[in-house]
Amino acid sequence: RAADEFEGFRFYFGDIHEHTGASGDGGSSDMGTCLRETDGLAGDCGSYLEVGTKARDNGLDFFATVDHVTSLEATTTAENYKAVFDLVNGMDDPAGGLVTLPGAEVFVELADGSDLGHRSLLFFGDQATLSALTQADVQPSGSTSNEVASCDVLTTFMDDLTARFGPALLLPHHPGVQKPMPTDWTCFDATYEPLVEVYSEHGSSLDIRSKFDIPWGAYAEEGTVRVAIDPSAYGLRMAFGAGSDNHDTHGGNTCRLDTVLDNHPYAAGLTVVWQPTADAFDRTAVFTAFNEHRTYATTGPMIPLVVEIRKGDGTLVGNMGEAVELATGQDLIVEARVPASSAAAVVDATAIGPIGAWRMIEVTPGTWSITIPAAEMPENVFVDVLVDNTIA
Repeated sequence: RAADEFEGFRFYFGDIHEHTGASGDGGSSDMGTCLRETDGLAGDCGSYLEVGTKARDNGLDFFATVDHVTSLEATTTAENYKAVFDLVNGMDDPAGGLVTLPGAEVFVELADGSDLGHRSLLFFGDQATLSALTQADVQPSGSTSNEVASCDVLTTFMDDLTARFGPALLLPHHPGVQKPMPTDWTCFDATYEPLVEVYSEHGSSLDIRSKFDIPWGAYAEEGTVRVAIDPSAYGLRMAFGAGSDNHDTHGGNTCRLDTVLDNHPYAAGLTVVWQPTADAFDRTAVFTAFNEHRTYATTGPMIPLVVEIRKGDGTLVGNMGEAVELATGQDLIVEARVPASSAAAVVDATAIGPIGAWRMIEVTPGTWSITIPAAEMPENVFVDVLVDNTIA
């Protein structure tokens, strides 16, 4: 198990966005064409039969495959989709240290061509129930078409799907990129979208002002996560996650560039789930963590992170992902901690609100803190931790 323990919690690392040759624009050495998009030459594709082995080799505790089931250019045959889905569903092995989430990716747009976004459909139910699922079940339009009549179609689609196959989520990804498609946050359902993928090989969708790993297809500011969570815009509450969106069956490798979609300049991110050390880790645990916002995103480093919110007098009022209430005039302390063994890797930390940002101070090795005065109290705050160093 790759999971780490820190301060009474265990941290689990996973790739929530892997593709195989079952995607029409993906490649596997044993399924699909492994050609580089830019020049048609052979890429370097892994085997879809070895996705579980690769996950373990990359130190993952969980992963999801989300091969395309809509879009004429990107979808695949029902047979290939079913082969990958059943393989991933069948290899779920929480006792052996690997949780698997079979899924699908859908593109969604309206009849007038308005983009609603790309979403990863992840399943968390039991293996026996999911074994009956087919590609036709995971197409919101009822076909490979991206077109739906309205956002309500997605809610109805998910209501029906979960009634038949158990818990499932429909998570937005690369929401802040102009190409291939930004997310329209007016089309949001909190029941099925508790987490957003803020980073992948497309780059960062977090904030157009950050200038960090700028999307290869340019920013779409209206779709960024910063706009989505801004109380003056949409005011949404979502957990942060990250994935690879890798298309050559090498998911979970955060240091490797895609050789099929080789115009994407970045490697991969991971989603980190944290929970009390004694709790069991399985599909239900991942589903619960996503819904309770007990996750964070990393662009690669597998470092445990604890974020706490305290009153000005030091009283603990909340952990990462929780909503808290403070009395008027109360200062806010934001504290972030990593294990001492990783302290040298953290070179900066910033608490970021809808408007302001507060540079945190390293008060002891691995512990960063800042007091936000009551007069500057943000309605929400997240922590941006910069890692840039070598550790043993």
